Amino acid sequence: MPSAIDITGHKYGRLTAVSLVPQGRRREWVFACSCGNTVCVPQAMVRSGKTSSCGCLRRETTSALRSIDLVQKKFGRLLVLSRSSDGARHGSVQWDCICDCGTKTTATSSSLQKGSVQSCGCLRSEMMRELGKSSRQIAPVSRTPAYRRALRKKIRSNPTVAVAERVSRMLAWGLASVGAVKRGKTFEFLGYSPLELRQHIERQFTRGMSWDNRSDWEIDHIVPISSATCLGDIHALNQLHNLRPLWKKENNTKKNSRAFLL
Repeated sequence: MPSAIDITGHKYGRLTAVSLVPQGRRREWVFACSCGNTVCVPQAMVRSGKTSSCGCLRRETTSALRSIDLVQKKFGRLLVLSRSSDGARHGSVQWDCICDCGTKTTATSSSLQKGSVQSCGCLRSEMMRELGKSSRQIAPVSRTPAYRRALRKKIRSNPTVAVAERVSRMLAWGLASVGAVKRGKTFEFLGYSPLELRQHIERQFTRGMSWDNRSDWEIDHIVPISSATCLGDIHALNQLHNLRPLWKKENNTKKNSRAFLL
């Protein structure tokens, strides 16, 4: 263990270092307090500021708090009526109070003065009710049948949204197959936009394909997504060069093979 720092004569708060305790395992020192008491305290406790007296400072502070008269003073919704007969709690005097709602309650001096208690509990209840109302008003519209119907209609009427939704679902499935989870936005991960995807698919339409009959064809991975073994593979296999439209019957025949490469 390194040699102890000599702090003889140094003052920390109300404590002045007198001498090192010879057999102190925690390098305890004898300190003289300004109130006249002596006390043995670990050097680290005093130098860090955690201890600044023999205990007299805490007693004086507690006594000062207990001598404060809060009767007829108001804190939030609470009006202090009298000192409580229940005695002190955690070293702080308790006060009998009446709330604006008419309910009587008790609170400590410190909680009233710090503002941590401002009512009998009614204020918190009102805030929670308001929060509940606002959350219901902005409740996820996505859970309502009307929203889902509108979304399906939007998907049917907008080819860009439709094709983007298909790729998003395929990406989520692919990530799950390698033990990953889709957490961000699809096209931020893939690096191209829904519009670029739509134009790419349109350029590869074969005879008879159109957005009006898109229920008859699917977006096919030329190199099957089932061949992916890691997150990098999923990213690579969902790039535009590996995607094309393919009639549903042909795609079902192809399955996981690469027999229909262009």
